[in-house]
Amino acid sequence: MRQLKVEFKETGPIRVISSRKIIPKNKILDLLDDLLCWAFDRIVGIGDPHFVIVHKDLGDKVDVEACIPLLEGEYPEEDEDVKVKEISSEYVAYVVHRGRYDGLEEKIRLLYEILKRKKIEFSESYRIVYVVDFFETSNPNEYVTEIQVPVKKCSIEE
Repeated sequence: MRQLKVEFKETGPIRVISSRKIIPKNKILDLLDDLLCWAFDRIVGIGDPHFVIVHKDLGDKVDVEACIPLLEGEYPEEDEDVKVKEISSEYVAYVVHRGRYDGLEEKIRLLYEILKRKKIEFSESYRIVYVVDFFETSNPNEYVTEIQVPVKKCSIEE
């Protein structure tokens, strides 16, 4: 695998509907799909991009939160599984993955290795942002996904 191009940016705050659970790693997209169905069933105006926050990797399982941005003026009623919340802005290190999702886990591992090697302080959690997904294309080779890891800005040597 060629060298990863790691970039940095500030993410803006965003209001989302979210659902957080501990699930098998191979069910992450199912959790996101369930949240999309929840929004469609209630005719909730949603935006892009959809993303998940992996709060903790537990081996075969993950503590993960599916998040879908809300359109301005949307105030859906929460229930036991779905909450409305604000995701605060964060400074992140990120890499772009193009194509099928089967290479994501290796890129996540490599991104963390690079951050450790460069002595950049980072969060244990990370985001998988589905920039171009099955809603925009039926060809998985055209998917565009960002892997974002919150980092401490002052630990980055410019």
